[in-house]
Formats: sequence, structure tokens, C-alpha cells
Amino acid sequence: MIESDLEAQTQLVVLARTLQVHPRAIAPLSRLGADHLSALQRHLLSALHAEHADTFRRLAPLVPIFPLGLGVSLFERVVPPVLAARLLGTIGNRYPQKLAQALCAIDTIYACDGAPYLDPDTFAGVMRYGTAKPIADIINELLRRRDYLTAARFLSSISDPIVDELERSVLDDAGLMFTGAYAYPAHRLSYIIRVLIDGPNNRIPGFIHATLVGSGELQHANLAILCKVEPDVTVRLGEYLFGRGSVQAVGRYVLNVVHRNAGATLLTVAGRLNPAGLWGLSGNPQMQNPDVLARLVHSLRGRNEPEPWRGLFALASRTTAPARHHLAEALVALDEATIAALPAHATDADAWSPLFQLLSNANARGQSRVAAIWSRLSPEWQASIERHVREHRYDTRLSRITSALTPISPDEVFFRRRQRVRQRGDDGLPAW
Repeated sequence: MIESDLEAQTQLVVLARTLQVHPRAIAPLSRLGADHLSALQRHLLSALHAEHADTFRRLAPLVPIFPLGLGVSLFERVVPPVLAARLLGTIGNRYPQKLAQALCAIDTIYACDGAPYLDPDTFAGVMRYGTAKPIADIINELLRRRDYLTAARFLSSISDPIVDELERSVLDDAGLMFTGAYAYPAHRLSYIIRVLIDGPNNRIPGFIHATLVGSGELQHANLAILCKVEPDVTVRLGEYLFGRGSVQAVGRYVLNVVHRNAGATLLTVAGRLNPAGLWGLSGNPQMQNPDVLARLVHSLRGRNEPEPWRGLFALASRTTAPARHHLAEALVALDEATIAALPAHATDADAWSPLFQLLSNANARGQSRVAAIWSRLSPEWQASIERHVREHRYDTRLSRITSALTPISPDEVFFRRRQRVRQRGDDGLPAW
């Protein structure tokens, strides 16, 4: 799975709610990445619930003998929802079936009041033993309240029968989109979306319509989902979104994403799209907008992961000549470190030809700048660049670059590499 900055940001919001602080207060933690942020949030919640676990655990022996109907009625009358959730969460670790029965039997409003305070370790038991309809009602109420973080906990542990009920009765497309942006792990979210795509109620067109006519925040959440889910799900959603959406709506989506500084995430998604989705995105009029194209390229400044670069090269190979010119001008204006890393990105993305096609659209000054930077690379990289230029038949169009390189023969490359290994003593041979 490809992890993006946007995915880390959504998990940062989840962690901030657990700590009861504003996300800006813990913004530096976003560098940990989504996986580590999610793990940290789970550990913190477990520690918070363990603090009073001994007190609540004293009531656990009563659970097998206490009548469920009487207990539910009593709880709703005299126990505040927060306290009830803390108690049920502690007991639920030992008696998950009883917890699921109780949660499905109590009033939906009461359940939603307490759901944010349930022990996160108990959600798997609730989903395994719970009844589909009451849980779907709870999710519907949480979406009505716009409590997407709590609803995401239900989605993260959801079972097959409840997914089927969700597909039938949870009809808030925008709410599910926001919830999906916070749901973790990604494989569960991917499974839910596959059910929505293939289910009898044909929910995906409604999701895409809600996205395209929705707010910038909703489109941001949609992009987070596209980048989070497994590649086959991204392909299918991307085909609906970019391949079947109206030109105006897709253009508005692109503008919102770019203006929210999520260009690298959009390029990551573009690198996964099938031809129908990619042609729909690359052919949109906003992909001829010089400002949009420049922002997309500038979003890659200092980025070393191959996925967004693969998306840039895929878009560039399918867009118009004027758009390629704008992309090329923005590319050659990047900082020296990013330009020096372009050969490595082309290798990782298997995209030497699109890279050369872009550079051939740059003006003479831009090509000369790239040539000067690449001429300071190692002899091995210079030889590799020269070989790929020749193999892809760009030696005439990129003559300014090749003339600045100092290529060496493959035998010389091998000899120098072997020499360095022997000097380090890494191959078992004595160091010189």
C-alpha cells in the first residue's frame, strides 16, 4: 500500500482527538507516518482505559448471572453513557458476546453518546457478535452527528454481515466518505468499498456524484481514500471519478486538490489509474492550466518516493504538447538536489522515456541547467543516462545534455565499482 502525507494527516487528527488537543499542537508527529501514528493512538487509548480497568473489573463476575434485559434498562436510567461505555468496554474484553448483545439492545442515542469512550480493543468483538441492523443504526446516527472518527472505529473492525447491511441502509454517501478517510487499516476499507462497488444497490455512482458536487473537504477525504486503499480499488474508483465524471466537475476537483497542497497525493493516485481514468484526468482542461501544472511539479520538490514521480511521468506521456512544455519548464526550475535525483526516479518508475520526452520540451536554458547538474553525478550515473538517451533515441533532441556528460564504458563502470568494494573490504578480500 502507498502511504501519503494526506493519509498521515488523517491519522494525526485521530490521535489529536484521543489527546484532546488541536491537530496543530502535534503537527510535528506527522513525520512518523500513518502506520506509526495509528499504533501510537491505539497504545494511548489502551493506556487510558487500563487506568481504571481494575475498578470496573470487579463487576465482571456479575455479568454471566445478571439478566441482560434488566441490566440494559437499569443502565439507561441511572448510568451516564460515558461511564457505561467505560464499564462495558472493560467487561467486553472478557465477555465480548455480552457486550455486543448489550450494545445492540440499548437505545441508539444512548449508544452513540457512549461509543466514543468504548475501549478500542472491544470493537472487533462487537462486530463479530453484534446484530447488523442495530449497528447500522448506530453508524447512521454517528454520521448524522458528523462524528466520523467514532464511526471509523466501527468500519475498521466491520464484519461481512454488517458490511452487507451498511450497503443497504447507511445511505449518507458524504458521511461514509469522511469516515473512510479516518478508517484504518486500509485492507478493511478496501474490502468495504469492493462490497459497495459490487453490491446490488450500485452505491459507487452515488459516492462519485457526492464527491464531485461536494465541498473541498469532502474531495480531500475522497483523495485520502483513493491513496489509502489497495491498488485495484483505486483503479476502479478512479475510473468512475476521472473517466466518467463531467469535465467541469473533475476540473473543480483538480483545482481543490492542488489548492489544498495535495498535488503529490494526486500524482500518486494518477500513477495507479488504468488508461480510462488516466486519460480522463490528463485530458481535463485544468491539466492545461500552467499554474496547476507548476503546482503539481513543485509538490514533488525533495520527494524521494517513486509513486508520485510515476504519476507525473504517466500524466506527461498522455497530455498535450503545450502542457508538456509547461511541465518541463517547471521541472527544470526545481532545486538542484531534486534534478540530480531525476535519473533515480526514472529508474524506480521505469519511466526514462517520459522523462526524456519532458526534458526535450524544455527550452535551451533549462536543458543546459539539467546538463550542468547531471555532469556532476557519478560516472556510473552519467554512463547510465547516456545509454538510456541513446536507447530511447533522444540523443539528437537532448544533445545539450549528452555533450556535457562524461560517459565511460560498462567495463570501466564495473572496474570502478569493484575497486570501491575491495577498498572497503566488503567482499571478503583484503582491503588495499
